[in-house]
Amino acid sequence: MCDLVPEELWRERILPSLVICDVIALRATSSAKAALITAGLLLQRIDTYLGRHELSGTVDVNRNASAVAGDIDQPSGFVAVVRHSLLAFARRLTCRRANRLTHFGYLVRCLYVLEQGGSEWRVMGMAVRLAAICRLTPNGLPLTMSVAHLCSRAAFDSVPVMMAIYRLIGHQVTHRGQSLALRRAAKGEYRIGDYSCRVVPLAELPADHPHRSTYKESDPAIRRGRWLHPSFTAFLTTRPLMRWPDEAGVVFKEVLFADIDRDDPRYQRLVTAGDMSEQLGITADCRFDRGDLNTADPIDHRYVIVSGFRPTDTVAAFMWMDRGDIGLWTTESAAAGVSASLDEHFPVSMPMWRSVLKRFSLEEDVMNRGREPT
Repeated sequence: MCDLVPEELWRERILPSLVICDVIALRATSSAKAALITAGLLLQRIDTYLGRHELSGTVDVNRNASAVAGDIDQPSGFVAVVRHSLLAFARRLTCRRANRLTHFGYLVRCLYVLEQGGSEWRVMGMAVRLAAICRLTPNGLPLTMSVAHLCSRAAFDSVPVMMAIYRLIGHQVTHRGQSLALRRAAKGEYRIGDYSCRVVPLAELPADHPHRSTYKESDPAIRRGRWLHPSFTAFLTTRPLMRWPDEAGVVFKEVLFADIDRDDPRYQRLVTAGDMSEQLGITADCRFDRGDLNTADPIDHRYVIVSGFRPTDTVAAFMWMDRGDIGLWTTESAAAGVSASLDEHFPVSMPMWRSVLKRFSLEEDVMNRGREPT
């Protein structure tokens, strides 16, 4: 009966509503519809996903068919295994032609991971833009998805979604020639550059631990020695991306710092607020608990990144909270003479910092009573 439906209706209404696995199952079972399911159609869908998650110009696919050997009219191993998994749900995925990945098959894999990653892709896009501003992407943007290793769905699902996404692009992020790709290490740990970390399952967190309420299986808590990060994204942002730029040709300058009482309610709200809008900035937390989830006196730290993650940002700027101290840091070059005010020196960063501080009634304490580093 499906062959009686006009091709235009299939192309404009039905196919766009199907997930990629269903599209490939249709291609495999209907010769009449196979002609409609082309590499061009897949690219259209990929562009839709990239646009939806603000990834255009940040992350992309390889659009050069000649870059992948093989006959693009033949399904790759991944296409075949997805088809088989849908037609016979009990079959395990295999990769019998992984060494001959076609361009069509490559696009299928890219579309699959875009679907599986969902909104997490948008968050990763922010981290990628921050890395680019910090000059950790030597070939510039966009980063191209690498999916050759995904010869089964299990290969993508073997790590939490956000980590799986980073594995597709992280090898293009480098520091002094060293790859910042996510790779497995001994005893269940992972490494990014010189940093080692491990996933902390939700079950390990004590019942009253603050990270339980925000825990996401797709972006889990990460242990790095004596430090605990509430998510892989927070670890990635505050460690490899924000700690190394000074050695990569980008200088983060501390513009101002202020001492606020650690127990001041305003400071506590700033350090713990979970409802900050992206218009103000994005937060990345870390907890110094000495490696003990049950420690009686952990020290909570927070970055509020106010610039560097949006598609239009040209500088990176953040606020750093540490035991009652608030520091303002930026890569923005001073735009005025020595005698000029900080607002004149840093016309991009200052308004963003002020907006965050004003919301928590801390603008006066930091901007007017804070000190410039000597």
